[in-house]
Amino acid sequence: MTTVLRLRSPGKINFGLDIIRKRPDGFHELESIMVPLDVCDEMEFELRNPGHGVTMECDAPGLPTDSSNLVIRAALLLQRQASAAAGAHIRLRKLLPIAAGMGGGSGNGAVALTGLNQLWQLGLTREQLQPLAATLGSDCALFLDPAPSFCHGRGELVEPLSDAERATLRRAHFVLINPGFGISTAWAYAEVRPFLTGRGGAIKVVRDALAGGDLPAAARAMVNTLEGPALRKFPMLELLKESLARNGCVAAMMSGSGATVFGVAADRASAERAMAAARAEFGDKMWMTVAAAF
Repeated sequence: MTTVLRLRSPGKINFGLDIIRKRPDGFHELESIMVPLDVCDEMEFELRNPGHGVTMECDAPGLPTDSSNLVIRAALLLQRQASAAAGAHIRLRKLLPIAAGMGGGSGNGAVALTGLNQLWQLGLTREQLQPLAATLGSDCALFLDPAPSFCHGRGELVEPLSDAERATLRRAHFVLINPGFGISTAWAYAEVRPFLTGRGGAIKVVRDALAGGDLPAAARAMVNTLEGPALRKFPMLELLKESLARNGCVAAMMSGSGATVFGVAADRASAERAMAAARAEFGDKMWMTVAAAF
């Protein structure tokens, strides 16, 4: 029996995020292309006896390790779902910025589901884990089997992109910059309410370009409905986007509810140049990296 399991927990970007409407249940109907990235948190799961329960430690100061953390919530959900009696201790090493629009917490929760399912030998399928992931959060289902996907509903409905779309995205290199502050997801969605007009169709334009192998056209067609209010409140984000676009990226956009901004480059050399230019312009205190699809 496995007693220690180590897994990576990838971040993601939204290669387009279109909010269609406010739903009667209070959530927002959306369409998005989500791309898991090869920049990841690291998680370790250690089997403990049932009396130990589930405990957690994390190297990020201030990040809660109680039931307010999705990792612990995921473990408790799984115990109830499968009547699991085993215990575990979970170690989380945070390499992704927090509250960054990169799905770090959602990914941690989903990887906790898959990791503990394996550690405790529960044998639950992805289909059985999916409703648990949806209970944890709208982004969580993506990380059960991370791959570039079309996500809709409130984000919990995940459909893998076509082989052609994925091949185009895998040619891209992404320059990621987090300015060092977070943006509340609740605030971002609340601010976008006046702009909801039952739109739709924007993500199809991006997907058509990806399917045709045209990465620059797909990048230039990206939209993020949450971006406008965030850019007005945090002008630094616009400056970061402009820097990336000036220095070798085809296009740049905020990911999810922010505050991470990403640029799309056609090759790694262009991405590295854009990141170096941003570092020279804004200093080295911001979190920056170059990533590709997971």
